[in-house]
Formats: sequence, C-alpha cells, structure tokens
Amino acid sequence: MRSRSPLVPEEDGTLYHGTSSTYVGKLLAGGGQMLFPSYWGTERIAEYYAEVTAEEDGSEPVVIAVSRAEFKSRYFQPDHKSIAEPLCCVLEAKEPALYQEWTKSKGTWRDSLSIYESVVYAATVHITAEHLPEP
Repeated sequence: MRSRSPLVPEEDGTLYHGTSSTYVGKLLAGGGQMLFPSYWGTERIAEYYAEVTAEEDGSEPVVIAVSRAEFKSRYFQPDHKSIAEPLCCVLEAKEPALYQEWTKSKGTWRDSLSIYESVVYAATVHITAEHLPEP
C-alpha cells in the first residue's frame, strides 16, 4: 500500500477547487454560493482542473482555497468519478495500484482524499475574495 500522500491536508489544512476566472466572476457576482455537489482536493488536483476548465472557456485558471475548518465533515463523500477515472498523470501512480488501495480501504471520503486526493462536498460552500489567489 502506498503511504499517505504528504499533499493531502490534515484536519486543519486547506482544500482546493480548480476552476476558471469566468466561473469565479459569475460565482462572486451571484453572491459566492458554490452549489453542490462540488469537488475539492489537493492543490495539484485543483491546478489540473483549473487548467482544463480555463482552456475550455478561454479564460484564466483559478484555484480556490478553503480551510477544512469551513467545511462540515458530514457532507464529504468519496469522489467516485475520480475513483472510476483517476488522474494517474497527476497522482504519479498507475490505475490498478490506486484501485487496489481503494478496495483495501474502508471506502470513506477520507480514503478518497488520501488515495485519489479528491472528495465531493454535498453542501453549499460560501466563497469570498479571501478564498481566491492574489491578483
């Protein structure tokens, strides 16, 4: 079994969401309520999704950073999309090894975060300018 990624935040760490400047503009203009489900994880996973999203809409990548303290643990769920199609190039691991580790785990959101570096949050997250990178 792989050791726990040092990139996975501890209870008092930060979770990241990758998006684009177009989406962030709409999000803030709409009051900052990120509806659910939303996907959160390590910074490197968020950076990947920010690049993809920005490329799709022709804007700039943005990584939103939110302290784990702002989330309620009961709303976290495993990221089954990442389990089905892991970002092996980002995780620097092969899919069979990741899946083997997943099947040996308890299948919790914490396992999803530890193995795939991603979770689903099934509640609204309030985003402010403080959660965004410096311009």
